[in-house]
Amino acid sequence: MGRKRYDPRRVIVTLVEKRRSSWKWGGTILGTEYRYAVVDGNFDRLNHWEFIVSEPKTAGQVVVCPVQVPGKSVFADLGRRSITFARANRQGYRGRLYCKVFLSDPTGEKNRRGTRGEQRGCLPRWFGGFGCRLREKGTVATTRGKDGAALVCLVDPGDHERMIRLYFAMRVWVLQERFKIE
Repeated sequence: MGRKRYDPRRVIVTLVEKRRSSWKWGGTILGTEYRYAVVDGNFDRLNHWEFIVSEPKTAGQVVVCPVQVPGKSVFADLGRRSITFARANRQGYRGRLYCKVFLSDPTGEKNRRGTRGEQRGCLPRWFGGFGCRLREKGTVATTRGKDGAALVCLVDPGDHERMIRLYFAMRVWVLQERFKIE
């Protein structure tokens, strides 16, 4: 597990701008873009980030993407790595969003590595704050593929702070600590 005790609550998220926008994601999507200034208080320097959260006007995926990353080589590729949140559609979860728990790959072999429900206990300790939100995908949404056992994290719509903090847990700290799931 990681050497440092990362705490998602130490990621300070401040709304900078909200504007109507359009973007390409399998076609042109209309919606709202939120720009956030983010400071990761788990680090004393090289800790200033900027994120865009793109929310479609109609049903669709919410995209969280860093647009400015600290000048640290381990984070260099993160400026092009987003996470997406889809709408849950199973009873008891409708109206919420979920994101598959894909961890960055510190080996560089892949961009990310998926997780499955049975690996929940293998996640790094900084996922503790998300523990009650973790489910298998088949529990929260119907699936056509073979990803029903994929681990997902639930969030409420509009909870951009938690979405950005989840980004840090899945991408940033995994790379910093070179964490690999067993």
